[in-house]
Amino acid sequence: MPDSFNLKELLQNKAVQIALAVVAVIVAGSLAYYLIESQPPKVSLVKVSQGNIVEDVTVNGLVSPVQNPTLSFEVGGQVRTVQVAAGQKVTAGSFLAALDTGILSASMSAAEAKLNQLESGPRDVDVAGLQTSVLNAQQTLSNIYTNYPQSLLSSLNSAQSAINTRADALFDFSNSEYPVLLGTIQNPSVKVTVDTERIALNREFAIWQSEISTITNSATPDQLRTATAKSIQHLETIRSFLDDLIGAINQEQVATSVAHIQQVNDLGNANAALTTINGLITSLTNEGQSITTQQLAVQSAQNQLDQVNAGAAIQDIQAQRAQVAGIQAQLRQQEIIAPFTGTVASVSIKPGDAVSANTPAISLIPNGTFEVDLYLAENDVAKVKIGDKADVMLDAYGVGQNFPATVGTVEASPSIDPHSNGGTSGGYKVTLIFDSADPSIVNGMHASAIIHAGSAQNTLIVPSSAIITNGTSKFVLKQMPQGLVKTPVTVGLSGATTTEILSGLVVGDTVSVVGAQ
Repeated sequence: MPDSFNLKELLQNKAVQIALAVVAVIVAGSLAYYLIESQPPKVSLVKVSQGNIVEDVTVNGLVSPVQNPTLSFEVGGQVRTVQVAAGQKVTAGSFLAALDTGILSASMSAAEAKLNQLESGPRDVDVAGLQTSVLNAQQTLSNIYTNYPQSLLSSLNSAQSAINTRADALFDFSNSEYPVLLGTIQNPSVKVTVDTERIALNREFAIWQSEISTITNSATPDQLRTATAKSIQHLETIRSFLDDLIGAINQEQVATSVAHIQQVNDLGNANAALTTINGLITSLTNEGQSITTQQLAVQSAQNQLDQVNAGAAIQDIQAQRAQVAGIQAQLRQQEIIAPFTGTVASVSIKPGDAVSANTPAISLIPNGTFEVDLYLAENDVAKVKIGDKADVMLDAYGVGQNFPATVGTVEASPSIDPHSNGGTSGGYKVTLIFDSADPSIVNGMHASAIIHAGSAQNTLIVPSSAIITNGTSKFVLKQMPQGLVKTPVTVGLSGATTTEILSGLVVGDTVSVVGAQ
């Protein structure tokens, strides 16, 4: 009979132990891999801050003999001025020519003035003017409050006078507690109604008088509104009585011409009283609205003063800076500035000429002997403009030696790089002109260039990894009380690790960044 199965002896077997160890390693590794891969990407929260940013474009190229760059306007227009002639020597940054920029220059002045106002804060004269507006509005409201109890009392007196002098002429015992309508009315119930309503008016006036007596010059707006509403209710009760009185007069039995004349007179008195009451209702309604209107005027004046005292919001300043920068960019497109030091070879424009964009205007011979030909991708060439400074490193001398250069030309359409393998690669050609003739520079040398395409100081920045792109739109995930909220932003310069924010965020906002920071 075979020995019974012994698990303990099996586990003590060396081969089994090795096999189990291998399995354990595999299982542990698989489990660790699963745990790592199944973890969501780490999300960090960072504060939006202000800082400086530099946008550099790095690209490789070849040194070649310099060619005479031809300068042109980036936009079309009418030439306003030409400041150079052939044979004239110019230095880098010299103004050469400009288009008519009258309207754009005026816009620039207005935009800069507004930016200066936003950045410098409120002027004393502006604050003083707004303080005066607040005081005037408050005084006007105070005058309304002071005169309002008398206005209510005047309405009461006018209403009583209209009833006593007009309506009561139609009643017998008008000075008693129980006046009775004169004349014979076809429908007796109508007469009873009118008599009852006239008797009730005595109590109506007494209640109204009591309410007005509680209103003082220091009454609150709510108390005044309540008193106005009650006064209008009393007047509407009086108006209802007069409507019924006129209806009763029209039912009066008229047997003689004298009686008819009396009926006409009665109607005249009743309608005159009704006109007075309607006018009082309109007047009190307007006065109640004037209180509300003046309260809003006081609040509006105070809000304007508070806003000026608080200064401009950061987002308003950022938006205005962006507008100024946009106009500056448009103005630069309408000027020709010498990108490097050299000699004017030819001038093909004169004041008054109408020119198109990129039409050759001025040819400039650089002082240097060589240039660097570069080919940029579409997203990089959009950052570069003529006149941008660059640092060039030549492979022959290593990264420790820089040769300053300036962007001389930027082609508007892509082309093939003739030095590429088989002429199959290329992009938008950009030439860098060396700032000085250096005997160390030799034709055909391989070069690495860093073009300083733009910079901004004290601007709004976030880590570039916070920017999410969806087609042509860009947004960030902004921390809000309800969680992360997708927030559209407008971006400016892109540095090595940070991106400029032109609109959509303010300093102190918190945004998410995927990955460890």
